[in-house]
Amino acid sequence: MSTKSSFSRPIAYLIIALLVTVILASLPMTTMAKTTYDLVIHFINPVLKSGEAVYDVAVYFTVMDENDKLEKDLGKDDFTTTEDGKEMDIDSVELVGNEPIDTLVVLANSGSMNGGPIDSARDAIKEFIDDLGRDDNVAILTFNDENTPVIDFTTDHDKAKEKLDKVETETRTGSCLYDAIYNAIDMMTKRPMGRRTIVVLTDSKDLAYDSNDACSIRKIDDVTDRATDWKTRVPINTIALGDGVDEKELERISTLTGGRYRYAEKHGDLSDTFNELSDQIRNEYVLHYTSTAAAGEHSLYLDVDYRDSKDQES
Repeated sequence: MSTKSSFSRPIAYLIIALLVTVILASLPMTTMAKTTYDLVIHFINPVLKSGEAVYDVAVYFTVMDENDKLEKDLGKDDFTTTEDGKEMDIDSVELVGNEPIDTLVVLANSGSMNGGPIDSARDAIKEFIDDLGRDDNVAILTFNDENTPVIDFTTDHDKAKEKLDKVETETRTGSCLYDAIYNAIDMMTKRPMGRRTIVVLTDSKDLAYDSNDACSIRKIDDVTDRATDWKTRVPINTIALGDGVDEKELERISTLTGGRYRYAEKHGDLSDTFNELSDQIRNEYVLHYTSTAAAGEHSLYLDVDYRDSKDQES
């Protein structure tokens, strides 16, 4: 479990410049490596060590192979961490185990979700909640023309599932997707800084009812900017259901914020999709290293090199 700690402005400045960009690595002698790994950094949490002028930097990430399966057998020797061009000594790399996480599920409930889609979504999310740890907090927010908190963050998972069972679709409503995600980030800011994620399930683009006009006041850039701001940062995992979505925009949200994008062709696939997400959350790695950098802008590179497969994120 991660230690809950206050997050001061100097600490935040340490990571303000970190970018989320995937770069393919290459082998020497101009031979390109077959990059079969997909490394994604989900969250970075630098904490000032008590009584010392140094930071313990915790980097949370997952690694997937060419078959989109999580790699769970990596160790400290398989990674290289570089801060401001200087290779850092890695203190430890391990799976997060039972480290708590705050999860906020954002669920579309406009008329297009009526029937099988909303039924399958409820069942899949309840299975997902069942997989959470005892100390994991979960919250649920639904959206159509408006967004409505179903339940605030709680470790009472049975209560969360009871509230979810009462969620119904609303006919003749649009899909204010970006407003909903933006407000979900606001809900997350009320939580202590620590391991966290937002999960978004939608079957439609951001559109008003019966028109091609945008439903949300917020734009996609408002969402990604707020989710990557040092005061409110949170990875956003997006799930697209069916062919009415804008896959590129959902994937962009996940890529820029440190989440992963998934696609479910039909509502019957949602159970497997949420199981994959649950597996991801329970099998994140956490890498620790000690930084002596002063407050300000810094760069961080994380490389994985295992069995001739490589990837890098910065």
